[in-house]
Amino acid sequence: MLKLENIEVILGKNNKERKILNKLNFDVKDGEFALIVGENGAGKSTLFDAISGSIQVNSGKIWLSGQDITHTLQKHRAKLVSKVMQDPKLGTMENMTILENMAFAFKRGQIRGGEFFSSKHRIRTFKEKLSMLNIGLEDKIQELVSNLSGGQRQALSILMAILKESKILLLDEITAALDPASTDSVMELTNQILREKKLTCIMITHNLSQAIKYGDSLWFLKNGVFIKKYDKETKSKMTLAELSSKFEEV
Repeated sequence: MLKLENIEVILGKNNKERKILNKLNFDVKDGEFALIVGENGAGKSTLFDAISGSIQVNSGKIWLSGQDITHTLQKHRAKLVSKVMQDPKLGTMENMTILENMAFAFKRGQIRGGEFFSSKHRIRTFKEKLSMLNIGLEDKIQELVSNLSGGQRQALSILMAILKESKILLLDEITAALDPASTDSVMELTNQILREKKLTCIMITHNLSQAIKYGDSLWFLKNGVFIKKYDKETKSKMTLAELSSKFEEV
């Protein structure tokens, strides 16, 4: 379970200080798929940065599976928190093969060694994982990632994020850079993986259709604080127009 208590993040100095997160409280249960929506500047990316440890909070507490990780360094949180960015190019290394990308992902949070690039057992394991995506990447394991489509690269990014078990998965607008067809396939794939593996996940999205269709809870973030929350049953009964009107009200 993830729990944030009275989190404050202040950026800038002196007269240019700006409070990005303002006494924010948030909790996600084990196995829950939570979605977050909010306008640009609401604090969504800063929230993810606070959870992953890429920034330090000014005050408040962050708990993960009962452990206080508020001041745990990012390099140590890498074993606990995995993340997928909105741009597929940021989640993969295009000048390396699918195999090499997966080998690096497998060593997340550890000292990386070259033996994972060539191990026959590791290759077989990676092919089995790639087959979960059902898009044929297991037959292209020696292909350079630069030759893949945006949708293929994002699917690979998601798989790489869950290669090693972590406590929570953060998805930052993972379909924002994709075309409509790739958006649908990546979201269906993501939802399938989360449900099958019972992963705890938080996803930021600007797509209100996704907010209705996916997830167990939906949170509205504004000015660094959560002001509304809908459970799965409530949001699933909303039309897109109804949710849009609620979003405009906040």
